[in-house]
Amino acid sequence: MEILKNLNKKLCIYDDNCINIKANDILENQGKYRGATSKEIEELEKYTKFKLPEDYIEFLKEAMNVAVTSKKRRHPVISFWDIENIIQQRDWYPFLEESKEDVLVIGDDIGDYFLMYQNGVEGFGLYYGDAGSDESIKVSESISALLIEGEGLDKCFGGFE
Repeated sequence: MEILKNLNKKLCIYDDNCINIKANDILENQGKYRGATSKEIEELEKYTKFKLPEDYIEFLKEAMNVAVTSKKRRHPVISFWDIENIIQQRDWYPFLEESKEDVLVIGDDIGDYFLMYQNGVEGFGLYYGDAGSDESIKVSESISALLIEGEGLDKCFGGFE
């Protein structure tokens, strides 16, 4: 599927040094951005209470610890967590222990809100807001719809132009 190579034209890959980098640089860097192994994906599948979407599995295999932002502005940033961080999230955020079992936080806006898969009031998909909250808004059906088609960029992380 190559989500990172096919990012929506409004987006670019963002790194810690506040520079835009190319998908090939990410995909070739086997250190920080390495793709998930089959074993790691199996661990995540055991951790979740629902079947992981296929395009999300493919995204994890491409690269982890990736962030994207608007080409026109440096903020907001969508930061996608690696599998280790996803699994440890309940230790870091105690309120997630009390959240619905069908919530999987996969990243954040480097601020107060999370990007998560959940079975919310609008059905299963990607939601943005407080983890497990009924007030979270559904932004997209899938990670590929968000990052390739741009579905929901206007609903979350406002300012993607």
